[in-house]
Amino acid sequence: ADGGQLQCSSITIDPTSQLATLQGEPQVHFCDPTYELFADRAEISYDSLNGKSEPTKITLLGGVQMIKIPSSQYALADSAEYFPREEKLYLSGEPRVLFLDQKREIQMAAPSIQAFDNGQKIESKGNVRFVFKPNELEKMQQLFKDHSCFR
Repeated sequence: ADGGQLQCSSITIDPTSQLATLQGEPQVHFCDPTYELFADRAEISYDSLNGKSEPTKITLLGGVQMIKIPSSQYALADSAEYFPREEKLYLSGEPRVLFLDQKREIQMAAPSIQAFDNGQKIESKGNVRFVFKPNELEKMQQLFKDHSCFR
């Protein structure tokens, strides 16, 4: 996907394995036209084509936060895998991923959630709840308090 930006405090690149490892202070921040993602650490797998490196997979680890402003989608997870070419996002959490779609008025808590088709199609796996527990809602409100759905 064109136009992606990444901010971090340190980066280590291994050209042999085509893997970049990023650390954040306080967090790594990734932004492209589809998603805005935050995490403690990130790993980027990439291909080199015609002298240009292009990310194939972005793995986010620790304290993952996802914001998709145009469609008002928000999520909290332990880890995420984002495939920029396909615009597919896989979120997983222990015990659960918390996902809110404000426009469609969907609350979801599940062990894993996948977003396809630019966030238009959402799938979950495992034991799914469609209403947040009070402590889950409070956690979402605290972390996303500066965004429109929680003002």
